[in-house]
Amino acid sequence: MMMRGGVTFLTFGFCLMVITNSKSLAEEIPKKVEIDEAQILVSKALHNRVLSTLWYEPDISLPFISFSGAGIIDSIDGYWAVNPWTGDVWNLWNCRRPMTPALRKALAKIRERFAAKEQNQYQKLRRLKPDCEFDE
Repeated sequence: MMMRGGVTFLTFGFCLMVITNSKSLAEEIPKKVEIDEAQILVSKALHNRVLSTLWYEPDISLPFISFSGAGIIDSIDGYWAVNPWTGDVWNLWNCRRPMTPALRKALAKIRERFAAKEQNQYQKLRRLKPDCEFDE
């Protein structure tokens, strides 16, 4: 019994350590994406559809850059979060990363902004996930 509890504690501790290390790692590397570019990345993730309204939502899913939006023509409503290091766009309703050719190209350009010593941390930063408050 005692061993089983110890294994659970060690597993929990390891998971906590991985999460903590990822967040502290992100704090050490300068952000590569600002709000204006994040808005463009959301548009690219939506196949360059123009949203009639896209509001910056500073308090949703920090440290991600988050938006809520609505579209008149395509009835696109939703919440999106952009990873400020990698530019990955997340749909906060289904907690998935949409991908389009235009977005893939933009993300490749963002990756080029990583200094040589930062390149080995890129995949760890990509694994950061926003709080998907709207996930069903």
